Amino acid sequence: MPEITVISGEQLNYEEFVDMQLQAFAEIIRETGVSDLFSAPYYRWKYATPFGSAKIALVRDNGVLVAANSMYRLRVAWAGGTLPVWQSCDTATHPQARGKGYFMKCLKALKQELKDGEIFFGFPNKNSMPGFIKFGWSHRGDVNTWVRVLPGRRLSAYPKIEEIGEFGEPQDRFNRELLPMGGPLLERSSSYMNWRYRRHPVNSYSAFAWVENGRHEGVLVMRQARITGRNLAIVMEVLALDRQIERKLLLYAAAWARNRGVGITMILNNTTTRTTGLTCGYAPVPMRFLPKRQVLMGDPVGEAAAGVWRQDWRVQIGDWDGF
Repeated sequence: MPEITVISGEQLNYEEFVDMQLQAFAEIIRETGVSDLFSAPYYRWKYATPFGSAKIALVRDNGVLVAANSMYRLRVAWAGGTLPVWQSCDTATHPQARGKGYFMKCLKALKQELKDGEIFFGFPNKNSMPGFIKFGWSHRGDVNTWVRVLPGRRLSAYPKIEEIGEFGEPQDRFNRELLPMGGPLLERSSSYMNWRYRRHPVNSYSAFAWVENGRHEGVLVMRQARITGRNLAIVMEVLALDRQIERKLLLYAAAWARNRGVGITMILNNTTTRTTGLTCGYAPVPMRFLPKRQVLMGDPVGEAAAGVWRQDWRVQIGDWDGF
């Protein structure tokens, strides 16, 4: 009889967990050649955020690990306060154990761990989306994609943009000033940004700030990656206190790409307006042409969380652990 348990990140046997994930995603790894995100250092990093330890639902059949689903702890912030949120991730079932409903059983086990005032959310792919809809998740928004192929200017054309080494008090102040300017977003405190971008065990990121009188008034995070055979410069984060600063940061992103010899710059978020994107030389990409439709879905627990969930969330591709 299969046994389902929920444990914390500190209790997880990472070597066993990685082995099951590699077997579950063996076909995808063969097709894409991407296996660096299936490693113990990666999971140890993700399952220990500044906000606490992850929770992992495990299914064992005769003692053998055959399926799992995880959620890791973050915090959403808006002008009215903060709430704990949990991002669903790492859904996996061993090929020989598929078709037995373990995905839904894991989700139900994790949901039982949630407390009033928390939100369970994620960015489902086309395979898992029907299951999440059946589970009761609602669609909250789409992550739009913009592409620029025009070469950018030289980096020296943007003297007010400075590279960020370690995030600190200027980022905390920027985060506080950003909150009243829109809907909820994952907290952009310095502790979060350092964990997300400076402590990542696999990917390398470059971070920049628009600086006025020593104050950060806009933040840009970039990553260079090779996806589907193309070298891309990906805008992981672009958040600013006004649209003019956002435009400068997006133009700088294209300059950063040029400096690295990369011909395509991509934005993935729901905060860049059509006018801003077009005036910066970025063309919108219809979702039907994308290999993955990036959508925000989730389920709040309790009235307070439901009220926050109904607001217009601000989303960046950096919110999703896959990038």
